[in-house]
Amino acid sequence: MSWNHPRVCGKDFHVSESYISRIIKERIGITFKNYLNNLKIEEAKKLLVASSCQINQVAETLGFQNANSFIRVFKKSEGITPGHYQKNYQESQLH
Repeated sequence: MSWNHPRVCGKDFHVSESYISRIIKERIGITFKNYLNNLKIEEAKKLLVASSCQINQVAETLGFQNANSFIRVFKKSEGITPGHYQKNYQESQLH
């Protein structure tokens, strides 16, 4: 299941793109894109700490266009790059 756009999600649920977008915005208070990015970032954090996945592998796994796009979205959400997030986690496990 790959819902990278409200059109795809709407099609799967047999409703319009605008309906899906409106419901997400009304219920959660954020856009579909932001909601999807939040889900992806939470999954990315799990992947980054559970394995030694490379940043580009995580980006590809989660459906980002490229690693730079993933890094930009991750940094906007978490305040640090995914590489720093992974490094900070690894260092915290040593102490």
